[in-house]
Amino acid sequence: MYVIKATVWLFLLVVLVTCSPNTNHTAVDESIANLPVKELRKPLLIIMDGQSNNGGHGLVTELPDYLKSFHSNRVKIWNGKEVATLKPGSNNNGQMLLSVGGSWKKDWFGSELELSYRLQEHFTTSEIYFVKTGQGGKALGMDAKHPDFSVESVNELHSYLIANVKAFLNAENSNINDYEVWYLWGQGERDARPYNTDKANAYKHNLERKLQAIQTDLHLKEMHTIITVINSRIFSDTTNIAAVRGAQIAVAKASDNRFYILSENWDRDADKLHFSTTGQLAKATAEYQIISKYYK
Repeated sequence: MYVIKATVWLFLLVVLVTCSPNTNHTAVDESIANLPVKELRKPLLIIMDGQSNNGGHGLVTELPDYLKSFHSNRVKIWNGKEVATLKPGSNNNGQMLLSVGGSWKKDWFGSELELSYRLQEHFTTSEIYFVKTGQGGKALGMDAKHPDFSVESVNELHSYLIANVKAFLNAENSNINDYEVWYLWGQGERDARPYNTDKANAYKHNLERKLQAIQTDLHLKEMHTIITVINSRIFSDTTNIAAVRGAQIAVAKASDNRFYILSENWDRDADKLHFSTTGQLAKATAEYQIISKYYK
């Protein structure tokens, strides 16, 4: 009888650990165990940068009903031309920032819809702004270069990010330090490809320099960062995946203002790289868990 009880309790423990949202979505013990930190006294500015998963492959047609018609006067997005109300399926009116060399599909979305929905319900008087600059198929070493980065290439995407944030600030006639800034970084798959060993090994250095460069170039006093850690099973050769994942977690642990979230169990499209609609909702939930708990 005691053996059966012990077996049952062990089974329940395994189920709880395996199914816990915190286990799947956030590194609770290490990232948010000491929150909250302070009161939210400024508008939120959320910058979504990196590769296509921070642009989004979720489909508007698959959104839950409460999000299909969601919009709020307190939730805005910089769309490349103006600051507009965030709402699904309106490419030039608030759904997705125009990409370098083309426009994101208007029926796609990232984590911004669910995240903004949850945040505006949690912070009932706060204004929430988004600037989205995520681009598909970009390697940190090749395409997000800053002069301090270790890989020789262009400065295009870093300049693009800085230019769009400054354009947003100019449109709002505001200063970057008027906001609580959250930088959401979702990238790393390109650097983790089997043939990109040099980029994988340089990832920690490059990401650290990128985060520092953003604060320097924007004259930003404080920036909170959430890093989505890449999936460990995206390629059969896992050597470079392990290097990039380890670098992402190490960079997050290097500062009290940085956090990381684990994406292992989020649903993906058939290509195994892009988060599906439900995957983007899970990503938003994880980001919300951190941002909402950060403030008293």
